[in-house]
Amino acid sequence: MYKTLQKQVKPKMLATLLVSLILLTLLSGYLYVLKRPLKDFNQARNTLEMLETELQTDTPLASQIGNFQRQITELSQQLHGNSQGLPPNQMIVSVISQMDTIAAAHHIKLISVEPGDVEKIYIFKELPFHVVVVGKYVNLFDWLDQIGRDLGPIVIKNFELIPEPDSAMRRFTLTLVSYQFAEES
Repeated sequence: MYKTLQKQVKPKMLATLLVSLILLTLLSGYLYVLKRPLKDFNQARNTLEMLETELQTDTPLASQIGNFQRQITELSQQLHGNSQGLPPNQMIVSVISQMDTIAAAHHIKLISVEPGDVEKIYIFKELPFHVVVVGKYVNLFDWLDQIGRDLGPIVIKNFELIPEPDSAMRRFTLTLVSYQFAEES
């Protein structure tokens, strides 16, 4: 029986099978036994190097904590906007006021702002604003960019850009939707 098996399986095939089995064993040993400890070791080494660098630079820890707190505040402002935590009526007033201030800074004229009805969508409050502004093309999009940075997450549901007669100005009519996290009921 051994002779017939030896005739059926060629030595080259048997060598390939053995090499494959050895490589598979090594790979599985690495993945299941060595990978996690090596990753933890590298992370610990990087942390140690970072701490040693911090000791050498002599940067006060209180200063670093202050920098991290400012970064967290900036990121929170980007996520939630300037009117986070306000009741809907105060939020509407705050958003309109910010739109007007930003419009003046970008030399455009805020013609009208009509707040829509607040709707709850999943975990968010959706607050639409129907806005009409007039200004130069570039200024309008600079204004819109600033609105997105200052008011937090916004979506433009629809818009229309119309040239003003006998002028370089454009009338920009759009529906901006501001999203805020809804309070749990």
